[in-house]
Amino acid sequence: MDSNRKTPVFAREATGLVREAGAFDVFAFNGLSVTGPQMVPPWLLTVPLIASYALLGPTLLVSALGGILIALLYYVLSVSMPRSGGDYVYGSRLLHPIAGIFSGTMTGIFAGIVLASWGATAWVPTGLVSLLAYFGSTTNNPSLMGMAAAATQPVWLGSLAVISVIGFTALLGFGGVKKYYVVQNVLVTLGIIGMLTLLGVLVITDHNTFVSSLNSFLNPYNITYDSLKSTAVNNGWAVPTAVSLALIFPAMVNPYGSMFWVQASGYMGGEIRHVKRSQLIGIIGSVLFWIVVCGAIFMLMINMAGYDFVSAHSYLLLNNPSALGSLPPVPQFLIYGLVAARNPFIAALIGIGIIAGTVPVVGWSLLIFSRSVFAMSFDRVLPTFFSDVSERFGSPLKALVTCGVIALAFALMTFLPQSAAFVTYFGAAQGFLYIVTFIVIGVGAMVYPYLKKDLYDNTCAFKWTIAGIPLITIIGALVVVFNAIDGYYVMALPQYYGVTPQFLGTLVIAIVFSLALYPLAKAYRFRNNGIDLSLAFKMLPPE
Repeated sequence: MDSNRKTPVFAREATGLVREAGAFDVFAFNGLSVTGPQMVPPWLLTVPLIASYALLGPTLLVSALGGILIALLYYVLSVSMPRSGGDYVYGSRLLHPIAGIFSGTMTGIFAGIVLASWGATAWVPTGLVSLLAYFGSTTNNPSLMGMAAAATQPVWLGSLAVISVIGFTALLGFGGVKKYYVVQNVLVTLGIIGMLTLLGVLVITDHNTFVSSLNSFLNPYNITYDSLKSTAVNNGWAVPTAVSLALIFPAMVNPYGSMFWVQASGYMGGEIRHVKRSQLIGIIGSVLFWIVVCGAIFMLMINMAGYDFVSAHSYLLLNNPSALGSLPPVPQFLIYGLVAARNPFIAALIGIGIIAGTVPVVGWSLLIFSRSVFAMSFDRVLPTFFSDVSERFGSPLKALVTCGVIALAFALMTFLPQSAAFVTYFGAAQGFLYIVTFIVIGVGAMVYPYLKKDLYDNTCAFKWTIAGIPLITIIGALVVVFNAIDGYYVMALPQYYGVTPQFLGTLVIAIVFSLALYPLAKAYRFRNNGIDLSLAFKMLPPE
């Protein structure tokens, strides 16, 4: 053995990952990023409580602007640095390794943990429960209505979470990404069909028809369209009437917050074929498609159901769900859609589409989690065995299994009383952690052509300028400003967005982890391997 042979900076000379994702794979993946079928429910829940009817259009337009800014920023970065690892790679190369670890921890590791458990259960209240309640009511079947009430109980949700997380971990670990994409694409296609069917139903359903159908649906629950509004008034609700542009920013938090996830395919950057074309379709195309479809569904649903009614229903769901009696306190989005369908086959098609378009978020979460861990391991920041790629399955099996176990443990924690509060705060903080990350990456984009000039000259795929200022700098600055404003309102309105002071624990964990991990890893690698770890961050990782 040559004792003078130096240990390489990276774990090995090539990642071992294969570029097998095509344009539709990325389009569908980012459709899960924004969870297309799940975009509208949070809009219905908060926007009509803050913005008056006249401000709905402007609110969606400003939200879409923010989503498109994120899409543009991450499109440029993902084709300039086409490596798996996403925000970790961008932050560590544009700013500092600690910035990369911080960003990758928040939008890769933390997001993977939280959203795997969310995807494993979210389809139940927003899909399954609404379907059971609808068919139970329209067929006068108390058993189905009872199942709708029982489906959200911890035993059922816990069982479904376990099955979902184990299933997708096994699919990704032992079937590889290629087989996952087959499953993902089929399910996302069903989701798109369901949403387009819903859009068609809303186009042909007028207000009076909807109210009549809704009253028939609500009859077994001893509620009517008018009585629900009266109950909301008695509980303190008043319809928003103020027309002030200042209200657009607090109202846009949920719409924007459902669009900015479209950046996630950056975590798979080293596994995408024809990266410029595929990421263009997958990032820009996906966010535009879902903004148009979901924006149309939102406005049509508001007009069909009545702005006052939607606002009153949202108020009760957020403030006093018990006032709804035995009506399941689930997001009203699918209930409105199923009632408008007035046909069991069409209703089933819509409901199944919503479920199909949500469940694969589990696999999506495991992928971004594992790729963040993989990238840190490949740079030798984490133990290098996490970057091992199985020759048999073509996937980083150790990282995936580890991620699956942690995600499963987190999902199960939500049903333990002693840990439920922590899990709730952790989950509520997730959107804010993305906002903080976007500010960090936005700053990195701003300085990219200046502080990292050699990297910019050698890697940036778009060196366009406006008035002599690099385009990437302008986009980065706009992202920073937009997210600073959005972050302020997330913090200022905890009653709508669930971010309480307890969430700071999550942010502190990420900061402490990032500040401690890099210097510890750097010292360890130098002492045990003779490697200056900082050298890894002066270049892109090998493919």
